[in-house]
Amino acid sequence: MEDVVIVGAGSAARDYLQIIFDINSQFDEPRYNVKGFIADSGVDINSLTRKKYNVLSTIADWIVGNEKYVMGVADPFVKKELSEKLIAKGAKFITLIHPTAQVNQFAKIGKGSIICPFCKVGANAKIGNFVTVDGYVEHDNKIDNFVTLSSGTRLTGYVTVGKQTFFGAMSSVKPHTKIGKNCFITMGSVITKNVPDNTYVKTKFSQTEKYNIRITPPLTHRQSQIKFSFTKTNYTDFFSHNRYFKKNSLCRIFSFSKLWRHRMNNLPNKTYRGAKCKSS
Repeated sequence: MEDVVIVGAGSAARDYLQIIFDINSQFDEPRYNVKGFIADSGVDINSLTRKKYNVLSTIADWIVGNEKYVMGVADPFVKKELSEKLIAKGAKFITLIHPTAQVNQFAKIGKGSIICPFCKVGANAKIGNFVTVDGYVEHDNKIDNFVTLSSGTRLTGYVTVGKQTFFGAMSSVKPHTKIGKNCFITMGSVITKNVPDNTYVKTKFSQTEKYNIRITPPLTHRQSQIKFSFTKTNYTDFFSHNRYFKKNSLCRIFSFSKLWRHRMNNLPNKTYRGAKCKSS
């Protein structure tokens, strides 16, 4: 069993502590023994871990021994700074891959990287050192060192990412796209074009049309009333997942199950699947 020290004392460090627990649970005897955390600042680790772990020392005062290290920081620039300081002292970092992660056997993952639960690393993907993957890295992607992919990030095929780039949660990248180094991709962004170095990226989409829905309690188990009061006249995207609708009408007819009957206002006189429509 190897002794492990987690670098950092923030939320990411506590998440990676759980990854170590989950890895240990896959073996008859624990593989890693967590000695504690080292950090210059952070949260109260002692209270948040129910007094099981402590911050052992600051980075500058820490004396490196035979233990292994886990990079528990998400900020790309801080990861680079701390790793260089500790490696200069002789520290050796390990790579953590959660048991639920799907990693292709032909993918390559560098030292000090973290693959979080339920993530995917596709065929022939190349992930550099100290990369945090909390999303999907599809086939043939190339990710340089110190990159962070936050929760739900999706990189489709043949994407190239430069070093020290940060991806916000739920961001996604189009295939065959190149993203430079030192970039910051805000959460929810959809990247469809190449991004140069040192770029702050924020994509903006049209807002969802406003509407008010007033639902009265069901009259019986088989009957309920649902009334819609709309604030706009163009609802071409409203309920777009359903194929039962009349083009250019104020509302598209939909049905949830055979157990429910719906009555709607402000519609021409017509009936679809038992939903009676009344004209205004």
